[in-house]
Amino acid sequence: MALMPRWLVVLMLLVKHVAALPLSADSLRGYNGPDRAPFDAHFYQLNLRIDSASKAISGNVAMHFRMVSQADSLRLDLAEPLLVDQVTSSTPARFVRQGRFILLYFHNTQQKGQNLVVNVQYHGKPVVARRPPWQGGLVWSTDSLGRPFWGVACQGEGASLWWPCKDLPLDEPDSVDLQFTIPQGLQLVSNGRKVSEKPAEPGWITFHYQVRTPINLYNITYYAGHLVEHQLAYPPNPSDTLRFFALDYHPWGAQRLLKEAAIMLQRYEKLFGPYHAWKDGYKLVESPYWGMEHQSAIAYGNQFVHNAFGFDFILVHESGHEWFGNAITAFDRAHDWIQESFTTYGETLLLELEQGEQAILPYLESQRKRLELKQPMIGPEAVYYNQHDVDIYFKGAWMLHTMRLWWDDWAPGVTTAPEPGKFKAWLKMIVERFRHQPVSTNDLLQLANAVSGKKNEIVWDYYLTQTALPVLEIQWKPGDVETEMKYRWKEGLKLPLTIRLSQKHRISPGPEWKTIYLPNQETLKPSIRKALRHWLLQVDWKEE
Repeated sequence: MALMPRWLVVLMLLVKHVAALPLSADSLRGYNGPDRAPFDAHFYQLNLRIDSASKAISGNVAMHFRMVSQADSLRLDLAEPLLVDQVTSSTPARFVRQGRFILLYFHNTQQKGQNLVVNVQYHGKPVVARRPPWQGGLVWSTDSLGRPFWGVACQGEGASLWWPCKDLPLDEPDSVDLQFTIPQGLQLVSNGRKVSEKPAEPGWITFHYQVRTPINLYNITYYAGHLVEHQLAYPPNPSDTLRFFALDYHPWGAQRLLKEAAIMLQRYEKLFGPYHAWKDGYKLVESPYWGMEHQSAIAYGNQFVHNAFGFDFILVHESGHEWFGNAITAFDRAHDWIQESFTTYGETLLLELEQGEQAILPYLESQRKRLELKQPMIGPEAVYYNQHDVDIYFKGAWMLHTMRLWWDDWAPGVTTAPEPGKFKAWLKMIVERFRHQPVSTNDLLQLANAVSGKKNEIVWDYYLTQTALPVLEIQWKPGDVETEMKYRWKEGLKLPLTIRLSQKHRISPGPEWKTIYLPNQETLKPSIRKALRHWLLQVDWKEE
């Protein structure tokens, strides 16, 4: 029998491969199918050359996999227009480039328990960021003196925008080795701890960093510029040194920011438990864009400015992601509300520790003005979903505040919040139980039920999958001796929230009208209105 032409063999393999998977590009990218799930990527080695003159990258990435089940093919991610020069593996295989994917077909089936190393040699010009960090890519910028200032931010686009990898949030490597060779004259900073800084060929220098804590791939990054290191011992444990790599003309700002960071980290550790990446240290790096939660190398581009509430937003928000986003990572982009909502509410909790309960409502109301209410906070799974509105930040923070009021039977300004309370205990338990594991909404829901002793399913489903806010109807009818207050959820809702209105009064709305009688006190109505403003709902208040 005559041998089939090579092109026909490759075509048949591609057809077989694609037929077993969803057809859209997004589905192919987000789908953890039979050519991805068997391969656990536990270690990456990046050895890259960054050429600012041509805005290009070249080099090799070694991927170390453990086989968790048998497979005969492997699919990797690498965005176009990057070009693959060569792919080799520790076991014989051939590769095919198909769009943004690299397909490997092994000569022999890989068995569970085997170790596999794949090397990809590549080069090209990665996408340049249009509006970092929101529209990501490589950043080729200049500082205020016109000198080179580079970086990379790729949360929405994924790490495969600039290097080959298994680009799924549920598969975090245990460690990463990073070597970057750049033109001399600049300081390069990356994740983890610096191993060395050595001259390469004439006019070039190689920086070597190692990450020893599990890390999201989109967090792997670099910064290059005229950066100077500043240090501060962390008060609870002086052996843990905080670092800030700031532009050389910002020494005053660097020292001030490190002092603020030390206080902030102590408060976060009180709220959420220990910082998860001391093995890699905590450092801030001045960046040519606003900010990003790059693990152990947080991007800071806020120009040392405090907001109207007295704190540096980028410092607080991006550092908060070290707990929710880095230590705790959503297993699928559809659940990114977990990372953003908890981090955003963390800002409120820090403000409460600093300024007291009276600071909570003004800060939350500043966020409420930005709610969009156009799409659910949870998106479709397995399609590498990228949420484009801000509700996963602000609506999510309001939802968590509502959970706290409900669980702890609390009315800020009227009753005292219990310490730590069920809600804060849950926050610490989340980080402790799911640290460095992919987590889903359902994982957090089940833990929420166990900690709160309440059935949160209906409430979570409403806030996370519906766009409209629940409407609480109130009919207020003052009498000679007491006031009659009728209330219900509009449109027949059955949200099982019990809302504390005052020290003595609480309501549990349902789809039918209920009535309570209140004393005719001059301050009662404004205090009830204020109490209701703390909840994620709309109030339809009518008076007779």
